[in-house]
Amino acid sequence: ETRQAVTGAMHSDEKRKLIVVADTHNGVYCVSDKGTLRWSRVGQGRNLAGVGTNAFGDVVVTNTEGQTMVYHIESGKTLDSFTLPEFHASVPTIGGTCFYGATLGRVVYCYDYVKHQMNWTFEANGRMYSAPALDQSSVIVGDNNGRVYFLDRATGQNQVLGIFPERVTNPILLTPQNILISTFANELYMMRNAAGAVPPAAHEPNHPATDHDSIHRA
Repeated sequence: ETRQAVTGAMHSDEKRKLIVVADTHNGVYCVSDKGTLRWSRVGQGRNLAGVGTNAFGDVVVTNTEGQTMVYHIESGKTLDSFTLPEFHASVPTIGGTCFYGATLGRVVYCYDYVKHQMNWTFEANGRMYSAPALDQSSVIVGDNNGRVYFLDRATGQNQVLGIFPERVTNPILLTPQNILISTFANELYMMRNAAGAVPPAAHEPNHPATDHDSIHRA
């Protein structure tokens, strides 16, 4: 049982049979698939986004002020900390060694969590409740004013702007053929995916990233 309401995304590590959740008090709990508590931590501030991960399979949590903690999935040991933009309602999307995030503070960003440097930021027109989708060259995200941005993945410059009649608060879905966008008014739009190939989901079960464990840092 957590101290506060569970919020945002959960993380499931199929290889180790572990599940990690966070609550609004920024408590982080790692349990086995049998329901046994392995470890818990209490961070600073409030957590709206839940739990994410990185390419090493570590646990990543960000509070509303952007303060980010990285914990080892098996031991709960603190491995790293850094600051991201404020007010995450969703965990960032992984792309290589970078986090691509979008915030309620209207910031889209690319942060290299290995080098600890912000590669770029972009200011959207409205709040963003979902993490960006990635294709080979673009970062695609919708905002609360009905705008969908196609940002260059390397520079953050806006390449294409789509304007829709209602809020775009849900994740944008990419398939090899299409881009699917839903709005707050129960509308569904489909656009042709010119980029074609879609990378595998960052958090799918048994993703190869879990084989590159960070146990050497634990």
